[in-house]
Amino acid sequence: GDLLEHMATRPSPGGFWTWIYNNLPFGFGGPEQYFDYPLYDADERALEKFYLYNGFPDVKVLKTFEFTDDSLGIDATISIVEGQPSYIDSVNIRNVSDVAPDVLRQIMDDRILKKGQQVRAADIKAEERRILSILHNNGYPRATADSVVVERKRSTNNSTVKLRFNHGRQLYFGTISDSVSGDYSLN
Repeated sequence: GDLLEHMATRPSPGGFWTWIYNNLPFGFGGPEQYFDYPLYDADERALEKFYLYNGFPDVKVLKTFEFTDDSLGIDATISIVEGQPSYIDSVNIRNVSDVAPDVLRQIMDDRILKKGQQVRAADIKAEERRILSILHNNGYPRATADSVVVERKRSTNNSTVKLRFNHGRQLYFGTISDSVSGDYSLN
């Protein structure tokens, strides 16, 4: 299911379902799907990207197609050789050592990225959002994510994730006052 979500190439529904789609107002079935080589080619790249973002740096996606025996259709095949997954060896959160100690403690506690877990782009992005949220909610409203680098070690196939932030100056609320001005009459 996850793989099909990343593909544009779709099989045609069976002849019966195509006939229902074309002839009856029920909304069942679906239209015939035609083979589109540029879309099929794009599917290969989309699947490679999906696997790369999910921790398979050596993935190989191979596609082939051939005409059916009756020459009216095409059998399209996509073969995926995943290779070995890459796991997190270490996580470096950079440029936050000089934030307030309680803020640094929040950043270091309950981390999403942990040693030994598979490298996934979605988890890295979630960690980046978590840290930015902590900074923004603790007096660093100008904090931004500077860079994310994932360095893979060929010898172990594991990766080091480096997250770098620019937090800026910690800001505080000044004196809060409440004043009323103008003419008010109570009648």
